[in-house]
Amino acid sequence: MNEKRILAMDLGSESIRAAVAFINSDNEIVVEAVKKINVVKNDDNDEGIDLYASLKSILRELSFDVEYIPLNAYININDTVRCVSSEEINENLKRIISSEKNVKINYIKEIFKLFNIDISSFCFSSISSALSLRSDYTLDDDFIVFDIGGVFSNISIYSKGDLVFIDTLKMAGNDINKDIMFLLKTKKNEAEKIKIETGCSLDENVTGNENIELIQSDIARKVIIPKGEISKIIQMRVYEIFIRIKEKLNKVLDNYCLDPTIYITGGSSVLKGMAEICSKVFQLNCRIGIPLEISGLSKEFFMPEFASLLGLLKYYHLRSNVNENISSEEKLDEKVKKNPIRFKEVFSRFF
Repeated sequence: MNEKRILAMDLGSESIRAAVAFINSDNEIVVEAVKKINVVKNDDNDEGIDLYASLKSILRELSFDVEYIPLNAYININDTVRCVSSEEINENLKRIISSEKNVKINYIKEIFKLFNIDISSFCFSSISSALSLRSDYTLDDDFIVFDIGGVFSNISIYSKGDLVFIDTLKMAGNDINKDIMFLLKTKKNEAEKIKIETGCSLDENVTGNENIELIQSDIARKVIIPKGEISKIIQMRVYEIFIRIKEKLNKVLDNYCLDPTIYITGGSSVLKGMAEICSKVFQLNCRIGIPLEISGLSKEFFMPEFASLLGLLKYYHLRSNVNENISSEEKLDEKVKKNPIRFKEVFSRFF
């Protein structure tokens, strides 16, 4: 098998993570470089992303570590879609990815073209995160992935190897930051720092009697606030996120009689106490999802916030292998119509 380099990129609302990798002659993924940057915001809109400037920045960072940037890319996106059966997933995912009317998809494609990069395929972050947690591409158990980022919490459910549900909740880490900013009168960067340092553990021994010193933006003075009080602020929003997700999932869990394990990935999953609160809300076994190792990559990147990116590399690996066994697009379409959606094959079918 010829070595072919690929650019993988996880486009988040607050940060972009990217990797350059290739599949070697032994059919193994080898990572050459991984980078993460904070997105460049539009001057007139703190919620808006300057994708051109952000892409330019991340490509420049990658260029320091690799001989050249691949001209083919695999991209993770977050988009709102709700599917509760194999047939609906088939139609909805294909519609979102392939629709010429999807302004977001076409905008991303056009920006990448400015750098002479063609996007080979798109994938959803909760699906690629699921791939990063598995040593192979076959699944026989029931499990759920919550990929919780800055703006979106992305959800995917698997039952005995079938992808049976995918959805997006527009509530995540940024909402926690806004609560801290509003209630503690502090700035955005300070709020993010406080959130990570404090966490949301229900165990009072974790926060203890520690205090946090912060500068309130309205009066420009330092104040001291017990860490336990800040943790309660964070807990309330984390509870709301999981309760809102549970409202979306109740019907699906009942329909499929699932007793799954829940894996939490994404940048916001690093908060102390996330799995604890999730378990309490769902009354299920909840874990923080740690990606499995990939050749050439240092241990610092095997963190939940990189699960979606590393899973995207596995998706590229899987898709490359599947494509070698497919002679035509017509045969692939016919296969989709006849067979149920299996986790091992879903990527080649939709993306």
